[in-house]
Amino acid sequence: MLDFFEQIKEDPKTLNKYTTKEQAEKITKILESKKDKPKEIRQIFKISSQAPDGIITIKKIIQTANKNSKSEISYLAAGKYRINLKGEDFKKIKTEINSILEEIETKAKKLNCKFELEKAKH
Repeated sequence: MLDFFEQIKEDPKTLNKYTTKEQAEKITKILESKKDKPKEIRQIFKISSQAPDGIITIKKIIQTANKNSKSEISYLAAGKYRINLKGEDFKKIKTEINSILEEIETKAKKLNCKFELEKAKH
């Protein structure tokens, strides 16, 4: 459905196939008046280490994974973090957040840290 509306915004003539010309003009005006809100994805994850310098290891893992990204990673509680990313295209930010989390997981396992993603609560 969302793709359909995006397509109409790009090419309003597409709507003429499905509705009358007057209805198409009304719908186009409504769509033009609606501004796209920035999309945001949040994901909570846990990472911990039993090593004596575990906090330094975790800090390095998070910093290197987040180095080339506009995402924000916040400390919530003991070993619990939230990654937050905003953008215009939901698919792009979802892909970016997944790649960051995969990188964190890979590095955590290499350095004997425990990594866990929390399931999203709706």
